Amino acid sequence: MDDNMIDELVADEIVAFEADRAWIDAHIETLRKEYADYWIAVQDGKVIARAADVGELLGKVPNLARACVEFISPSAPTLPL
Repeated sequence: MDDNMIDELVADEIVAFEADRAWIDAHIETLRKEYADYWIAVQDGKVIARAADVGELLGKVPNLARACVEFISPSAPTLPL
C-alpha cells in the first residue's frame, strides 16, 4: 500500500467520523431522551452501542477506529457569562 492510498484511507475515516459527530449534534435532543447519562458509540449515523461506563462501551464496539464515542448528558451544558 503506497502513501497516497494510506492518506486517502485516513481522509475517508476522518470524513466518516466528522459525519457521525455532526449526526450526534443534529440528533442530540432525541439522544438525550433515549440515552441520557450513557456513553454511546455512533457509526454511519446509527447508535451501535451504549453503556453507563465508557470502559464497558469500548468493550462492546467491534471497530473503535470507525466509531464516534460520546457521553450524552441529560441537559445542555450552561456556560457562565
